[in-house]
Amino acid sequence: TPWPGGFTYLDNKLIKIKECRPIDKATDVTGGTITDVTKDEIIVGCSNSLLAISRLQSEGKKEMPVRDFLLGHPLKCGMCFTNTQV
Repeated sequence: TPWPGGFTYLDNKLIKIKECRPIDKATDVTGGTITDVTKDEIIVGCSNSLLAISRLQSEGKKEMPVRDFLLGHPLKCGMCFTNTQV
């Protein structure tokens, strides 16, 4: 659903999640923690399951696939999205 949409923060910048899918796999990873990064998806811990993000929009930028986002934002496992600005 495009509205209201999901969002998070990375390095104090708003990131809008435009396309994602749930991964039905139990996990005890802290919410927001990146567990895997592929060329097409960012896998993030979300409550007690995982979320695969495939399209997003960085603050002030156009919506883009993860592949393009990663060119300017090298993410690694263990990094965290947050739910508030610091």
